Amino acid sequence: MTADLELQERLGRGGMAEAWKAYDPQLQRSVVVKIFHTDLLTDADFMTRFRNLPRVPEAKLIASLQHPNIVPMHGFHISPAEEAEETLAYVVTDYVDGPTFAEYLRHTSYQKAFPSAAEVTHLFASIAAPLDFAHQRGIIHGDLKPTNLLLDKHNTSRHAMGEPMLTDFGLTSLLGTSSGSFNGKELFVPFYISPEQAQGQPATERSDVYALGVMLYETFTGTRPFRSSSPAIVREQHLSTEPPPPTRVNPEISPALAAVIMGSLAKHPQERFPSVPSLVSALAEALHVSAQEILSPPLSPANAMNGQANLSSTEPTELPDLMSSTVLSSPQS
Repeated sequence: MTADLELQERLGRGGMAEAWKAYDPQLQRSVVVKIFHTDLLTDADFMTRFRNLPRVPEAKLIASLQHPNIVPMHGFHISPAEEAEETLAYVVTDYVDGPTFAEYLRHTSYQKAFPSAAEVTHLFASIAAPLDFAHQRGIIHGDLKPTNLLLDKHNTSRHAMGEPMLTDFGLTSLLGTSSGSFNGKELFVPFYISPEQAQGQPATERSDVYALGVMLYETFTGTRPFRSSSPAIVREQHLSTEPPPPTRVNPEISPALAAVIMGSLAKHPQERFPSVPSLVSALAEALHVSAQEILSPPLSPANAMNGQANLSSTEPTELPDLMSSTVLSSPQS
């Protein structure tokens, strides 16, 4: 990336970065620029990690992932701000025209207008495909949450919600922020991290299963299993507190569906579903919806220790150059 990027519209602000819609004249299309907050840029350890990303094999592999349900990443960039002395560190990805799953939940589950079984199965099966694709290549997402799941309205989809697209693959793991903090600084409330991540351990495939379990709980109850404005309290809840049974929050949930949700949220990784495809197969069975075109037969959390569907045979392309100097142009007033 050598051409200037013109910032056009602020899309949102998270605990680590601010997202902007921008125009890339080289690609001649809209992109998303995620600019990391200034307080992170003043942390020498964080900047060292960021500058070293081009030499990290996993970072290059993540940027090379090509799958219909993964938002492509164009690399990690450092640039001086226009007419300013400060440095900007940011990530550039494709722009997806559609809401986040968080916005979708606010208008459905949080209003007690729960999505249909077919919509839920479509959503989570569509997530399972890119996750399984990445897991087979040794890449863990590590930061699954509704704001990192985009619903592409311009993609050809039979479903009104749009086509689910995952973004920010492996980003928090690469930057050492997956627990929600960095060098003692609280960055965000870690509603979706696994117990092992809360303890500072690396994320695994079953960590992604746990995060999907939190999202399932939220989808079918209209609330998160653990709620607090304190990051430390939420971490401790992930470690030692059992979530309220989903049937207590929403009595319409069947025992079979409740078992799938709670099986995903087991404190110990070995007690969870062994893979995302096995979770989604069990979900489809509990909802009486077929997902066999995509997934392998359902497996139980405790007993199914082997077997994982091969959801895509797409191979990664040549690993890209991840770091360059790019100039950001401020939006016109």
